Amino acid sequence: MTLFLSNDDALAGGVPRLVELAQEWLSEEPLSRAILAAEWERVYGTPYEPTAENYRAAVRLVAGSLHDPRAVIPPVWVRSGGPHSSRFSDYGARMVDALVFHRAELDGSPDHGWGLDVEPRSGNYGMPYVLPHVYQTAPTVVQAMGWMLEERFAFSRFDLSVVESSQVLVGAQHEPLRDDEAVALAAVQGKKSAAGLRGLLGRRSRIDAIELPAPISPRPHVGLSTDKPTAPPTVEELLPGVEASDMPGYTHEIWVDEAAEHTWGEAKFVAYEAKLAQQPGIESVLGEDREIIHVNAPTLTNAQVLAAARAAAG
Repeated sequence: MTLFLSNDDALAGGVPRLVELAQEWLSEEPLSRAILAAEWERVYGTPYEPTAENYRAAVRLVAGSLHDPRAVIPPVWVRSGGPHSSRFSDYGARMVDALVFHRAELDGSPDHGWGLDVEPRSGNYGMPYVLPHVYQTAPTVVQAMGWMLEERFAFSRFDLSVVESSQVLVGAQHEPLRDDEAVALAAVQGKKSAAGLRGLLGRRSRIDAIELPAPISPRPHVGLSTDKPTAPPTVEELLPGVEASDMPGYTHEIWVDEAAEHTWGEAKFVAYEAKLAQQPGIESVLGEDREIIHVNAPTLTNAQVLAAARAAAG
């Protein structure tokens, strides 16, 4: 999801332009949060807090608002023509933006602050991240929401792949996200801001006036990925988990972080599936895309498949 904040024209402005966009985006966090907070209180009747306990309920709320027609100023990544600028209504984009900041809270943004990947060779070039985790970028929430509309991303995967550390959600009171909750989105796939659309949870959109706070001033500081060396991600970070596969003929599904190719190098990344297939207990391997690998290992548990996946990356 390179250049989350803008299109490729931002490259012409170099690092100064990328920093300017990142600071403008961060300064508008109060606007997005106020919109999500107002909708949260209207629907759930309680004050909104960006906590792990509230994460799943926030995902459900945001997913049901992606095409909400209410008029608001869209986020910077919409105004500057970012790669996902046309996927949602302006109000929906603000709700997604708020979920990005919710996710960032779970990564520790208030304590650590924000950085910006300005290494042109990086797969995350132009992406903000919560310091110091350059390989874990909260704005992937935007990509995931867009892919969900295209049925390329299962709703339930927000539990694991958007919050890489699944233990963050241990003890959360809300039920795990289910794929069948997103069925209603199929009716609005490819559409934008259609008046009266019903969202994910069947609620009809209302045009409500929301008093928005001012952006943060002066704009927040943004560190750069070149300010100090960043340790490459561990194999545990690159292969965070395994779950049951929904692919016929396969038993398990392995998640591969998008930073794997950059970390391992192209040759090792390309050869990984073949090496995985040679691990004991794994009968066959099928790569769905760069981040999902299905394996048939009927005699192995999730933990054993994960151990095999990490061993193959050694």
